[in-house]
Amino acid sequence: MWPYHFWTGGMWIFPLFGIAFITVMVILVCHIFSRQRKNGIYFTPQKHTSGGFGDDASSESAMEILDKRYAKGEIGKEEYKAIKSDILDRRP
Repeated sequence: MWPYHFWTGGMWIFPLFGIAFITVMVILVCHIFSRQRKNGIYFTPQKHTSGGFGDDASSESAMEILDKRYAKGEIGKEEYKAIKSDILDRRP
């Protein structure tokens, strides 16, 4: 009587919950990977720059950084001149 009571008593719904849970998990994982692939995060080769931080287009030159620091007041006039002459001396 036990197997018949299991299926007729409403317990047949629990295997369906398991199947639904696994289906939702598979759909969720597929959605996450397809979204990453669409945004270029997944399987995208990384750009390597030669000795700098960030991309070449977005990186600032040393003079631009120095000018911004002087404009913000982080460094004084004498230090600005010393660093500027050092930067200009190192240019090829």
